[in-house]
Order: sequence, then C-alpha cells, then structure tokens
Amino acid sequence: MAAQPLAARAPRATIEPDLPLADAARLTFAIAVAAMMYYETAAIAGEIEPLHQMRVATRRLRAIVQLFASALHGSRVHIYKRDLPWVGQAAGAVRECDVIEALIRECGSGLDPALAGALKPLCDSLAADRTAAHSRFVAELHTKRYTRMCGRLANPLLRRALPTTDAGQSAPAMIAPIASSARKAGQHISQDAPPELFHRLRVRVKRLRYGLEMLSAMGGKRSRKALQRLEQMQELLGLHQDAVVTMAWLRGYAGTTVGAPPETLMAAGAMLEALIVRRKKLAARACRQWRKIERSNVMDDALGEISRAAEQRLESGRQALADAAPAERIDAGPDAQADASDATTLDGRELTEATPSEKVPPLAEAKPHTEGQKAQQELPIAQVEPGAEDEHPLAESVAVEPVTPTPDPAATSDPDDSPSTTLIPTNG
Repeated sequence: MAAQPLAARAPRATIEPDLPLADAARLTFAIAVAAMMYYETAAIAGEIEPLHQMRVATRRLRAIVQLFASALHGSRVHIYKRDLPWVGQAAGAVRECDVIEALIRECGSGLDPALAGALKPLCDSLAADRTAAHSRFVAELHTKRYTRMCGRLANPLLRRALPTTDAGQSAPAMIAPIASSARKAGQHISQDAPPELFHRLRVRVKRLRYGLEMLSAMGGKRSRKALQRLEQMQELLGLHQDAVVTMAWLRGYAGTTVGAPPETLMAAGAMLEALIVRRKKLAARACRQWRKIERSNVMDDALGEISRAAEQRLESGRQALADAAPAERIDAGPDAQADASDATTLDGRELTEATPSEKVPPLAEAKPHTEGQKAQQELPIAQVEPGAEDEHPLAESVAVEPVTPTPDPAATSDPDDSPSTTLIPTNG
C-alpha cells in the first residue's frame, strides 16, 4: 500500500529561553527527533520531498548537538557526530540523484533537439543509481544502529554539573562558536577557490542559520535580517554545490559507461561545458554575497542582540532575588527580623565607626573605684594578678569587689575559652 502524501511539514524545534538549560536541551532534542521520524514512512516509500525533509532534519539535529555541546555528555557528543552524518549521507545519496536529474533536464532544454533526444540512456542510468541508493537508505533505517541513535537523541545524556542559568541566559555562549566557525570558512573562499571550500562554507552557514532560527525567541529585527542574508547565501552555495555534484556524475558516466551512444556522450559533454560556466558564475556571486554579509556586520548585530537579551534576563534574575530577600524576612516573623537586625549590628560594626559615647577608654585611663583595683592597675601587665581580667572596662559608675576565680582545669585546657583581648563595643 502506497504511503499517503504528507499534508504539512513537521514543526521545527526551537529553544525555550525560560527553561533551565537541561530541560531546554531535552525538549529541543525531542521535537527534532520527532520531526525526523515524521518523514520516515514517506521517505521509505521513495517520495522526493519527504526524503529531502528527513535529510534536513538530520542537519538540524547536528546543529542542535553543536548548540548544546557544553551541556551534553562527551560520549554522547561523539556518538551523535558519528551517527547523524551516517544517516544524512544515506539520505543524501538519494537526494543527489533527484537534484542531478532536475539539473540535467534543465540543461537539456537548452541543447540542440537532436542532442536533447539522446539524453534517455543517461536518465535511465541515473534512475538505476537512485533505486540502488534508496535501497541502501531503507536498509540503514531498519538497522539496530538507527534505532539506538533515535533513542539516544530522544533522551540525551547530559553532564552532571550544569550552569544554573536558563537557556536564554546561555544563548550567547551557545551560538558564538557556530558564528566563529562560519567566519573562518568564509575567509578562504574566492572565485578561484576549489569547490570543497564553498561546500564547507555552505555547511557552516546552514548550521548558523539553524542556530539563529532555534534562538528566534531571543532575537529581533537584527536577527531576522541576518537570517534573510544567510538564507540567500545558502541558496547560492546550494546551487553551486548542485552544479559540482552534477558535473562529477556526468564525468563518471562518460568515463565508466560502456556502450553509451555517441550522441548521449556528446550531450553529456555539452551539459558539462554549460555547468562549468554556471559554476564559475555562481562562485563569483557567492563571493560577492559573502563580502556583503561581512561589510554589513549583520552577524555581529544578531549576536549583539542575543547578548543584550541575555544580559537583560540576567539582570532581571538578580533583581528578582534582591526583591525576594525582604519578603522572606517579613514572612519569617518579627522575632527573626530582630535577630537578623542584631546580628547585622554586631557583625557589621567596627571600632572605627563607633560614636564618641560608645568608644571604650584605654585600659590605662580606666578609673579604679577601690584601692585593690588601683593597686592591680598600677602593676605591670606581666604581673596582673588573677581576677583583674574579669574587670569590665566600661564599669565606671559601679564599684565591683574583686573576686578571685576558682581554677577549673577543664576550662583552662580549652584554648577557645581563654580570655579574648579584642574590645567589643556595646550599647550599654
């Protein structure tokens, strides 16, 4: 029974900025995996667009892996970077056949009618390649490796120690490495650069675009402008890569096919020449578009917008904590507030901040009220007799009889019970 055509596309994964980083990662992965599996049945049936969308879903998952790389366990990152390209390449082999066929038909329409009529053997060979590639793709989807990969993606293994910030506050650190990677790739392209460098830039621009789309809740006008420019750049680089892939296939067909009609080989040669010219024009346009992106600073503007939004979230969080502190003291009751006030007074006061009435007179200026106390005070410090240290320095108005303390061996053996030499002001 043929699969029913899909009525709509699966929802795209976006990062919820209000969620904690771990919860945002789990939710984003779950939505992206569901999107990939949404197209699975139709892709197995051989439909062109669902297979393409399934390949796009694997690319978005790879962008998610890079976005949350700091939150994912290192072993899972290794598995994701190994298995997602494996599925993407299996789907890509089928997708390339569809792209090549469309481009051959487009180029064939501009050929001489006699040569255009000789394209049938070439199209038949391409159809056979697609059938073989699709069979391999379907076989890959029925392996335990694919099943395990989907399970691991749906339930990502995260690091134990994660930042306490939410996903919105972590957004600048998540997107910055992807933008830096795209910039580095753009530095190496020129009109004469090899096709591999254009393809590398295409992959990184696409990943940056996916990342900005998933962080759209943190962006605004500048992010939308950057997405528009990046999408245009991706379109040019995609056309360039389509020409490169078609040229490689035509060369392979002409060099390996035995018994191909001469007219078919001539038509393949004519299309190859046209594609060479087309690729050069696309390379020049892509270079101009990238330089335009660099001069306009749209990427920096988008990253700055996300950073400002993250900073506002951090400031709001700090303000919320500051506002919550007085409320907690009120809820604790008057006794707890009085204790907190006393603790703050004693802990926060220093001798240098005491008022003149609170200052403690030096030991030499304290007035003795008894002759015994006067005699003890006139003794040198090393000869102070027992009981003198019990005299409070502020007791100026009350005469206290000296009391000889009873020695306590247990008390004198603990250093924490020894008399302190620090003078602590009191409020009388």
